[in-house]
Amino acid sequence: LKDCGDCRDYPSLTLHNVIRSNLGNSNSSQDPEGLVFNATVNHTGAGLHNAPLYIEVHNTSEYDIESEGWARDWNGLHGHFASVALKHATNVSLEISARLPGSNETLTLPRFGFSVFDLDGGPNGTVEYIELSGFDHFYVTANTLVNVDRNGMGTARFTATVQGDGSDNPEEPELLTLEQKRKSVTVEYSNVQKVPITIGAIGGLSGRVFSFTARPILLCAKTKTANGTVDPGEAETIENHTADGRHTANGTAKNRTQGSGTRECDAGFLGLMLSLSLSYLTTVPLLTM
Repeated sequence: LKDCGDCRDYPSLTLHNVIRSNLGNSNSSQDPEGLVFNATVNHTGAGLHNAPLYIEVHNTSEYDIESEGWARDWNGLHGHFASVALKHATNVSLEISARLPGSNETLTLPRFGFSVFDLDGGPNGTVEYIELSGFDHFYVTANTLVNVDRNGMGTARFTATVQGDGSDNPEEPELLTLEQKRKSVTVEYSNVQKVPITIGAIGGLSGRVFSFTARPILLCAKTKTANGTVDPGEAETIENHTADGRHTANGTAKNRTQGSGTRECDAGFLGLMLSLSLSYLTTVPLLTM
């Protein structure tokens, strides 16, 4: 993706392969529970430049899936995205953490964030959502298509408001259409060990897929316009909100804001950006065991 935006200059996590895929003990193997990726970290500013890591995803609540076939086919790496399948009309709470190979100690990341994208609905009243807590800031576009609800205690729910289908799912995380950006949310944490996430689908008759990629989507991705050209996104407005719900400032793709200051898209931004997406499968048939 060397031609897609300035994301390569940000702190990043590259997922290379799946070490273990048994989230929620969803397959019939004897492997320990969890989804574990072999990864490399760059530009974190935490003494981990180009360092190998294990990224682990574990469920902390009951995990339901359409069938073992869904777990086998979708829990893992697909293109530029890692993915986790989810049964329709259910939700699951997850924890994401990192550790060094050969160590059981969970790392503390100076800054950790991710971007939810492709939040939409589907046939039969399906609505996707994600709940996050403990974050410092979240960012949405000024004309976002995601509804945000906060409970006043640091937890926010981001819920889809428009219907989509498989044809509008992102293919390149660093090159998105305007609508794909409007279905996105970027969230930041500081000095975090375990990131709690709840993903869910309201209603529906078919499974969902939860995907993520290690790029700070709203902070650096370029925009693919209707005629196929690439726009650097200089005119796009990104709103910055704090955990307590305050709208602190705005910025553009080239000049992001945080608090009363500005954020430039360069490698001086310390941290690790993890991107996530929820995608509705309209072209994948229901799998059986």
